[in-house]
Amino acid sequence: MPDVNTVNLAYAGLLAAGGIIGYIKAKSVPSLAAGLGSGMIVAFFTLHMLPFKSLVVSLVSGGLGYTMWKRYQRSGKFMPPGLIAGASAITLLVQILHICATKSFH
Repeated sequence: MPDVNTVNLAYAGLLAAGGIIGYIKAKSVPSLAAGLGSGMIVAFFTLHMLPFKSLVVSLVSGGLGYTMWKRYQRSGKFMPPGLIAGASAITLLVQILHICATKSFH
């Protein structure tokens, strides 16, 4: 099983980068806020090893995964909704496996 912290930080970086790219390309403030905000939450809980880290990352990745999957279905475009939906699904799966293996939300 991959290291949960490595997966979380890679996911956080992808979210932040996506938000910045969305802002640069389309001047989308919502993309910037969502990408940076979500990435910062995931990174903060991971780096500080806060209680309920896996639960919080699961909620973020599940929510973004669902939202971006719906956008992908509507648009048919892989970039960025398909990419974020896929990365979110992988991150959510890693969190679930980690929770089951440790029997803890930390």
